[in-house]
Amino acid sequence: MNSLDAKILKQRLAQGCNPVDIAGYGRESTHKGYLTWILNSEHWHLAGTAVLRLLEVALKKKCEKQCKREELWLKLKPNEVRTDYEKKIGSGKVDLLVRAVGSETDCLPIELKTDGKATKDQITKLSKKGAPEIGLILLLGTSAIRDDCMPNDKGNFVPLTISEILDAWSEFDLPQAATDWLNALTHENFRLENAFSMRSEKLEEVGYRDSNHRYFALLHSVQEELNERRKEWRLYWGGYNPVLNWKIDGKWLSVAKGNAEVFWEFNNNKLVLKVWRRGDESITKNWITDKQHKLSGLKFPEKPKKFRSARTGSTWISVMGWADIPFDCARQVAEYALQIIDIAQPVLEEK
Repeated sequence: MNSLDAKILKQRLAQGCNPVDIAGYGRESTHKGYLTWILNSEHWHLAGTAVLRLLEVALKKKCEKQCKREELWLKLKPNEVRTDYEKKIGSGKVDLLVRAVGSETDCLPIELKTDGKATKDQITKLSKKGAPEIGLILLLGTSAIRDDCMPNDKGNFVPLTISEILDAWSEFDLPQAATDWLNALTHENFRLENAFSMRSEKLEEVGYRDSNHRYFALLHSVQEELNERRKEWRLYWGGYNPVLNWKIDGKWLSVAKGNAEVFWEFNNNKLVLKVWRRGDESITKNWITDKQHKLSGLKFPEKPKKFRSARTGSTWISVMGWADIPFDCARQVAEYALQIIDIAQPVLEEK
């Protein structure tokens, strides 16, 4: 799998040789079915060890003092496990529940996320009194690269990414079902980490589920480049499309005599300057008109588009947009974006 590239990925998907992809990688039910089978000692003699490897990775990430249940699980080192799906824990239902054979108390809940996110309400229900002291959330798709995939309070759960799962199981002698599943994870990881190298490929030929899947991957690479130069770029779902948003010291810039906040973000491949109006509409509109006029007179690496006046009552307002930034290389996109921001920012900060 180390020699994977776009050409090899296309060939494998065209051949339809991986049943995980055929069943639908983006469906959480696909992963639920595979892991229910894989994490069962009747099907794979190393299933108990495989569960422990995942748990060990999670414990290293968990900062607080290890609880008794965790210590007990590690001491048991169960040779046999059984896994069921859609089992009740706390006051909710978890996707998978792994039980150590011979123990009534030791179990590990596992929640699965591909392109969705775990909500605060969901985590709270699964972490209520009586639930196991630790659980895993496997982030198997764009959830692995989004900043909104987990609430700030993760309860009893520890998120694991595709790379962490692959590393944990890299040295196992695997049954065919596990090999198929890990190969599918490897393909997905490649899509998420190498989107720019497959920019010209058709979505379906390299396994992107839709354009949002691809843009999440592209913006993830841009985010990494931007955060090396200027921190606090966050990638999340904006309701219509992936969004890569920038805050300065955790906040947007207050403007228009405190009646609005201005911010920068990518919507798919467009860099947009936006305003959130939180006060007087007339003062905010006058500020926007003034800044549009001044910004239009500046020389940018790419020509901006001035948006039309917002409808009366609008709260979220697009001011200027740059749709022609060359989207061929993450580093180049980041450099263009920062050049544009640095040219415009002094105008925005004028009192």
